[in-house]
Amino acid sequence: MRKNWLTTIGGIMAGFGVIPIALGAAKVAMPPWLYILCICFAAIGPVIVGVAAKGQDEHSTATQVAVSTVENPAVEQKAVIEAKVAAIKDAPPAPPVPPKAVG
Repeated sequence: MRKNWLTTIGGIMAGFGVIPIALGAAKVAMPPWLYILCICFAAIGPVIVGVAAKGQDEHSTATQVAVSTVENPAVEQKAVIEAKVAAIKDAPPAPPVPPKAVG
């Protein structure tokens, strides 16, 4: 429950950065204190969202960690295949083979 309201508040605060841009585009004057307040909210909002995105009291289980890391054979196999494909793509082209003489 803690996560939901913190991310909501952080998202709303991050949105305050649009106000000076919108008012400036509409050529509406804005008091300096409101401009500074909006910019501060716009800077603090994403920090709150980042902190609340993964609660401090929530940790991954051993099963979740095993599934998402190289301990999982399917993940490991996919990583090996991707590495081989990348190595083939980065390899220099093979030299031309001279034709054999007929005779």
